[in-house]
Amino acid sequence: MAREQAEVALKAFGEKVGIPEIGFDEDGYCCLFFDDLVINLEIDEETDRLFFYSNIGELADKKSEKFYEMLLEANFLFRETEGAVIGIDTQGNVVCLCYQMPLKLVNEETFEAVLENFVNLTERWTQKIRDFTLEDSAEEEMRMSDFSLKV
Repeated sequence: MAREQAEVALKAFGEKVGIPEIGFDEDGYCCLFFDDLVINLEIDEETDRLFFYSNIGELADKKSEKFYEMLLEANFLFRETEGAVIGIDTQGNVVCLCYQMPLKLVNEETFEAVLENFVNLTERWTQKIRDFTLEDSAEEEMRMSDFSLKV
C-alpha cells in the first residue's frame, strides 16, 4: 500500500511536468534529470522508506582536510543540509547527498515539495563543491609557485 502512494505521487508529478509515462521500475527505482542534475529515487520496501539521492561532486585523490571539515560541519545538526545527509562513496569516488522519508508520509503534495527542496539543495551543494575544488586548486598552485626556483 505504501509503495502505491509513492507511485501515485510520482505519476502525478510526471503528469504535471509533461511526462505522464514516468514511474518506478519493478525494483522501485526512478532516475530524474533536471538540467545537469541527476536525482535518484528509490523505494525500500523493507524499511518502508523513499530515498532521494544524488552525486554532488567527485572525490579527488588529494582532498584537503578543509574539504571534509566543510562536509562534516554541514551535516552537524543538519545545519546546511535541511534534513538531508552528505556522505562519501569511496567505491564510486563521489560525494552524495541523501534524503529519506517514510512511505506513509508520501502524497502528491509532500512528494513534490520534498523533490523541489532536494533538487534545490543538490544544485547548491554541487556548486559549493565545485567552488571549493576551484579554490583548493588555486591554493595548491600558489603553494607550488612558492617553491619555484627564480633565476
